[in-house]
Amino acid sequence: MTNLGICARHGGNGGTAETYFHRALNTNPRFGSAMAALADLDYSRGRHRSARAYLGCPANPPQVLLLAVRVERKLGAYKRADTYAELLRKRYPDSPQLRQL
Repeated sequence: MTNLGICARHGGNGGTAETYFHRALNTNPRFGSAMAALADLDYSRGRHRSARAYLGCPANPPQVLLLAVRVERKLGAYKRADTYAELLRKRYPDSPQLRQL
């Protein structure tokens, strides 16, 4: 379902993408890829609080940690943003996402 959602989003259909991502989470509520995709979709729509809800997985890849930093900054939660930024620095010191901070 997540792959279908990614294809729908790339095709410009965010509503269909969101439906597929939620279906994936109905099957596996902690599926990291679907959670990250929903967080990114919500962030792009300006729904920062909703995006935050999908970013709680501690084993996030660098792309998701960077998104978490951006979401928390938009919400004015600078300490939380700093925590995610520090995780990004420690876990992925050579990542291109770190250079985007």
